[in-house]
Formats: sequence, structure tokens, C-alpha cells
Amino acid sequence: MQRRTLLQWLAASATISACQQSPRVYEMQVSRDVGCPCCHVWAEMMEKTGRFKVSLIDVPDLPAYKQQLGVPAGLGACHTGLVDGFVIEGHVPAEDILKLLEQ
Repeated sequence: MQRRTLLQWLAASATISACQQSPRVYEMQVSRDVGCPCCHVWAEMMEKTGRFKVSLIDVPDLPAYKQQLGVPAGLGACHTGLVDGFVIEGHVPAEDILKLLEQ
């Protein structure tokens, strides 16, 4: 094999491999009311997408925590997600969160 052919093959392989990179997996921290039955289900749905690694944290005073994050009073839900500097409140679909993160 000639050197030029080998270099062209290597360049093409690198281009193909760059196009086949796995999508980014985001770290998401989900703070929830102690004992809430739905938060873990939503967190599992996020993880099943393959795009989020979720850690659940029970917060004894969730309203105070939400206030600290700047969530307006009356707009809070049973859990609050933090991902890449964004606050995600409630049962937001994964597709919408990914759209926010990737724009």
C-alpha cells in the first residue's frame, strides 16, 4: 500500500469515527419531596433515554430550596432538576430538556 493511499484511508476513518460519536450524557441532580411516589418514575424515564445520569436527593425543605434556586412561588412541582446550569421544574419531557440543552 502506498503511503498516500494509507493517509487517505486514515483521514476517511477519522472522519467517519467523528460522525459516529455517542451523544453527550448529562448529569442531572433531582431534588424531591421526601416520600413523593412519582419523582423516581420521572427520573427513571430520564435515564432510560440514555442521555441523562440522574441522582435523586431527598430535600427536607423543598420550598426553601426552590426559592434559593429562583423558582417563582406557586410554580413549583414535587421535584426540581438541575442539569448543565438549568433548573427543570416538574415533569418536563426528556425531548424538551435535550432541545433546551443542545440549542
